[in-house]
Amino acid sequence: MSSLTHISVPFHGTELFVIEHDGQPYTPMKPIVEGMQLDWASQFVKLKQRFSSTVVEITMVAEDGKQRSMTCLPMRKLFGWLMSISPNKIPNPDTRARVITYQNECDDVLWDYWTKGQAHNPRHSTAHPTQHSPSDHSQHIPRYAQSLTLPEMSQLTGQPISTVADYLAQYYQKHPQHTQHSLSREVQITLQQFWLGVGTLMGAIELNHSYSPDILAINLRHLYREAAKNNTTLPPMQSMRRILKLSQSPLFWRYSAIRSHIWKKTIKAYQFQANPNLNSSNSPAITFNQGHHHAV
Repeated sequence: MSSLTHISVPFHGTELFVIEHDGQPYTPMKPIVEGMQLDWASQFVKLKQRFSSTVVEITMVAEDGKQRSMTCLPMRKLFGWLMSISPNKIPNPDTRARVITYQNECDDVLWDYWTKGQAHNPRHSTAHPTQHSPSDHSQHIPRYAQSLTLPEMSQLTGQPISTVADYLAQYYQKHPQHTQHSLSREVQITLQQFWLGVGTLMGAIELNHSYSPDILAINLRHLYREAAKNNTTLPPMQSMRRILKLSQSPLFWRYSAIRSHIWKKTIKAYQFQANPNLNSSNSPAITFNQGHHHAV
């Protein structure tokens, strides 16, 4: 595959690149790996194994005019690869420091060059240049959600897990078309297990507290109590409190007090809507209508 556009990006004494391919930014990985003073051969194997579905070979023209094939990763996947490297396992202190620098700055610098034509690093004016302020990465959370877990996004942004989840939930509500991308595998699997369990229970038990036929309102204590009675396994309730707001199918709407259709009193409930923008092949379709609560 050949590239039409590429941008040269100076970064801590190394020249990195951003390449346009099929309208999306990619970055050649060998300059990044060698800039971090890591072994390219072993990292190449890891890239092929863990990122096989997204890594591509792109031919670019070098400064000497010769064409070279470069192993490239989509920019949206770069941070996931960077976080797969553990600095604590690197004995050489200089190499360890470079790895941390790349993890802290590299994807932001490349992204800024792609979107703005230059990089602005506010950390240069701080007393701790390798530390992020909590807001440094907040705007990129939806992009990070494609490859990172909630704890990883929390550590990166300096925000509590609940705050990261709230940010994503609000973003998806404003941009429902963007919910079609994949969340991190861990979150995706947990949500899928949850909705499979809910679908099983709703075939026999009334769990929807909403009066509206278009809204699914779930009270977690009620749900987990009924799951225990019916020997239905659900992910831990505490985990679901953290990630239910990231549900895409059905699509999380809000968490608030409502008048319960079942108990005829005010309760707190997680409320969901059908998401017509999402192919729900990874989750059971839950029908919301009263009297017809079942997975299909």
